[in-house]
Amino acid sequence: MEDNRTQVWENGLWELDGSENDVGEKVLEFLQKRSGKAAFGARLSRFIAEECGISESGASQYLKDRCRAEGIDINPNTVRNWFSKAGPKKGEHSRDLMLRVAFALHLNVEQTNRLFQKVYLDRGLYPRRLEEYTAEFCLKEGLSWTVWQSLLKQYPSAEGTDEQTVYTRVLQQNLDDIKTSDELKEYWKRHFYNFTVQNKSAREVLQDLIQKVKGNAEKTGEVDREIAERPDWSSILNTGPRKSRGNKDADLNEERRRPHDTNEAMVCVITDIDPKAKNGNKGKRSIIKDTCLPSEIRTNFPEASVFSKKNPSFEELRKMIILLGSYYLWRQAKRTGKMLELDAYIQEMNDRLNTAGLPPLYYGNPFDWLFLFSAKEDNPLDCFREILAEAMEDEEL
Repeated sequence: MEDNRTQVWENGLWELDGSENDVGEKVLEFLQKRSGKAAFGARLSRFIAEECGISESGASQYLKDRCRAEGIDINPNTVRNWFSKAGPKKGEHSRDLMLRVAFALHLNVEQTNRLFQKVYLDRGLYPRRLEEYTAEFCLKEGLSWTVWQSLLKQYPSAEGTDEQTVYTRVLQQNLDDIKTSDELKEYWKRHFYNFTVQNKSAREVLQDLIQKVKGNAEKTGEVDREIAERPDWSSILNTGPRKSRGNKDADLNEERRRPHDTNEAMVCVITDIDPKAKNGNKGKRSIIKDTCLPSEIRTNFPEASVFSKKNPSFEELRKMIILLGSYYLWRQAKRTGKMLELDAYIQEMNDRLNTAGLPPLYYGNPFDWLFLFSAKEDNPLDCFREILAEAMEDEEL
């Protein structure tokens, strides 16, 4: 399943030529064709066919039968919608549904991680979540869904602790050594604090990139450097000479400007899209919401509002890191006059994602594919911006 889907998307990467005048239109056509409303169902069908040895056409009924046989409560209408309409939204409820699928199909831990990463397009099992910490133990030991449900009700009261935060990979290593349900519950009780800390590594990687990219008082951010090269941006960013106050035109000009060191300015520079201009100066801030881009790209796209969140989700963190990391690499390559080959780009980005505890770039994820396609071009940042600009002009399907 993975090889087939990955190959289709990777082939599309090389079949499309970024130097053509209508590349934006062709890329959008490719994305729309491969990312229809039933795309989740197609991915799930291929996954079940590959892992369970049945035909793709019978995957929906097979999953319903397996849920019934295991006594797993997934509404049949929900399953039907997965295969014929849109897939599940991102969130803890949907992740628990994916765990039910894993137990119904008798998947192991490795297969379950593929289900999450390649079908649901989200992070693999996350041991800081009690439900997934317990589920991973059960899947590792070959225990059933009913045992998983039972164990979730047996955890003792947590102990107060002042222990230091450990990285998720350390929790993962410790979980690998747990062999009994008593050990599982005792570890959770003694290390409860570390089950309350979310996305520590990802936040550190994101903050490092923000410091490298975002404008600052010293004008050393990558955004500052590009602003200096683009005098045409002074009309929307607070970088040009100020007009004297006291006349209506000057005051209006000041009102339209934005400081160079805001999240809004950062995203505006990276995408080369001014949300006010896009929305007719109506005060709207979204540049992606109503475009024809697939939902996998539009959902949680790293706009200014996402960067301003106090507790961003896993998907939001990953997308912010990919956007900033790509921009930083592409700008660095352009400023130094060195060509950044696709393989080098992938290695650099995957190193950052791995450090953040996040899945690597995946051709079959439309959001990742957009950056991978741009990265193979001679001027990747220009290509990326051209595709977004084309999407701005088209109505949502």
